[in-house]
Amino acid sequence: MTASSDNATDGPSEAGASLASKVFIVRGDKKLVRHLSFAKAAGQRPNSIRVSVGSKHGTALTLKNASFSRQYQRAIDKIATFYEIPEGDPLRKQMESTAGNFLAYYNLHTEPFKFERQGELKSIGDVAFPNDAEGAEEPPMPSSGPSVRTGPSAMLASGLVRGITYRSPRNGQPALMQVRLWRGKGFNLSLENASFAQQYAKAVDAVANSLGMAANDPTRIHMLEAGQAFLKHYRLVTAAVTIPDVVFSQNPNQQS
Repeated sequence: MTASSDNATDGPSEAGASLASKVFIVRGDKKLVRHLSFAKAAGQRPNSIRVSVGSKHGTALTLKNASFSRQYQRAIDKIATFYEIPEGDPLRKQMESTAGNFLAYYNLHTEPFKFERQGELKSIGDVAFPNDAEGAEEPPMPSSGPSVRTGPSAMLASGLVRGITYRSPRNGQPALMQVRLWRGKGFNLSLENASFAQQYAKAVDAVANSLGMAANDPTRIHMLEAGQAFLKHYRLVTAAVTIPDVVFSQNPNQQS
């Protein structure tokens, strides 16, 4: 979803209008820079700042694994260049000072984040994330052991592992464990004639790795131990068939 913005034409919008009126726009109580908007992640497209000026299709500056302040500065530079505002002009300073308003208007926040790139650990102090219920992430859980994770918490308040869900059988398809990763594509694990413990361990490893969690991070143990909470939450039980712990839906009318 791309938030609305005032799209630019390739020239001044109103004859005789002051330069400031071409550059700034007021939305509610927020003074914003025109031609900038926030584009929420969708599919393979990451969260980004959309710059709709000076180009037919505009420019998207990624916010994934990137400094918000640096990307916002780049966006301001593109708009200032379009309007031929020289460096050192006080108007540029005013444009740059709207970064906080941009975050507030689009319901974003910044926080430190670490990630691995080509085997090297990178650290950025102000990666931008959405605050809304769908996109917001809980702060990282405190850990007594080593971890490179500073993204979303691995655990939900319910005691479940974030990103691991259950889908019941439908249309002839088997029950699935659905795995949604913090970075990278998600996948499904079949629970038909399969060991629940093994499938759950695969899911936990994938989620932990996507969070950049170290192999010896004690949170991984907590995530594995949450398998029983997963079963209870989705009203599932395991039983010994040819495999000792194939998962079945629990009859809600059957007493334990």
